[in-house]
Amino acid sequence: ADVEGKEEPTRLMLYFGKDDHFVDEEKRDALMAKRGGRGGVRFEIDEAGIPHAFCIHHSEEIAKKVAPWVGEMVLGVKAE
Repeated sequence: ADVEGKEEPTRLMLYFGKDDHFVDEEKRDALMAKRGGRGGVRFEIDEAGIPHAFCIHHSEEIAKKVAPWVGEMVLGVKAE
């Protein structure tokens, strides 16, 4: 809560792999339909072909993708 006693909206930013076998697409789409665009929630589906195991060979691409999100959440700098 902030100093006025009002709750800050939850900031939730999720980046899903396209055709990722770890996440059921129907459940992902239902979650996006229910929560997307509301209460500081943002979803994005990968279009670059980055695999679920991105940390092995694609960590730089993911870091570049999420760095603006971190800046927005921590510093209040709007991601482009």
